[in-house]
Amino acid sequence: MCLAWFLFYGRMLNMSRREIMATRYGEMLDMVSCFAIYNGAEAKKKKRKLSFDEVLALR
Repeated sequence: MCLAWFLFYGRMLNMSRREIMATRYGEMLDMVSCFAIYNGAEAKKKKRKLSFDEVLALR
C-alpha cells in the first residue's frame, strides 16, 4: 500500500493527517483490515441443509 491509500483509509477512520503519518505500517494495515471486515468485506457463507441421502453420499 502506498501513502495515498493510507491517507484515504485514515480519513475513513476519522484520523488526522498527523495521526496517519505517525501510525506504524503494521498497525495501519490492521486498522484497514478491521475496517474492511466491519463494513462487510468478509464473504458470508451460506448454510445449506442436507437431506438424509446427501449426508450418506458424503461417506
